[in-house]
Amino acid sequence: MNKILIENAQFTLCYLLMASDGTVSDVEKNLFLEIITKNGGFTKSYAESIFNGLHKFAKTLSYKYDY
Repeated sequence: MNKILIENAQFTLCYLLMASDGTVSDVEKNLFLEIITKNGGFTKSYAESIFNGLHKFAKTLSYKYDY
C-alpha cells in the first residue's frame, strides 16, 4: 500500500480549511489527526502537537488583527 507523504504546507492547508468557519470542532480535529497519522505516517502524539501549534498560531493571528 502506498502512503501519501504530507508536507508542512499540506498540514496548514488542511487545518485552515477546517478552521475557515472560525472554529474547529472535535469531529474536525479528530479527522485532522486521522489524516495525519494514517496518510502521513506520524504518531498520534506528533499529529496532536502539529494540530495544537496550528491552532495556537491561528488564534495569535486573530488577536493581532482584531480591532
